Amino acid sequence: MNNARRIVAVAAALFVLVGCGGAHNSATPTATASVGKDDQRSAYREFAQCMRQNGQPNFPDPVQDANGDWGFPASVGKPVAPAACEAAYRQLRAVNQNLAEQGSHVDMTKLRDFAKCMREHGLSDWPDPNADGLFPLPGRYAPPNGNQLIEAPLRSCPHDGVNIQLPRYDNTK
Repeated sequence: MNNARRIVAVAAALFVLVGCGGAHNSATPTATASVGKDDQRSAYREFAQCMRQNGQPNFPDPVQDANGDWGFPASVGKPVAPAACEAAYRQLRAVNQNLAEQGSHVDMTKLRDFAKCMREHGLSDWPDPNADGLFPLPGRYAPPNGNQLIEAPLRSCPHDGVNIQLPRYDNTK
């Protein structure tokens, strides 16, 4: 059960990193501003509230993963924010970016080992990380199917401290 919880938490974190939502009445943090998990929680809560007030009454509250990061349950996928929630969306992305920058000391060897492991576990097109420590993933990893593709390899590959950003699903085509 612990592994299942961890996978759900990682999947939720993946969607968090994709970027979804934010606070609509707050100033956007700058690269020099210091933000914490409370700021992240507030940004996610405000985004969820905005979504519920703007046509998605069943939008869930954020959840905290095993690493203390806030995000939405994996079942949410990539939320499509209405125009009324655009400021909240930008705020949430800014908070997540700021947190990532504060904690960024990229261990490229660890990231390359992770990429190699993912390829060895059935994802032959999993790329090596770029210079920023991100994985430029092919579109097939975008929600809603991306989390299903990576679920089994994530169970086998050590990924503590690895941030994976799933491609955004473009449903406008």
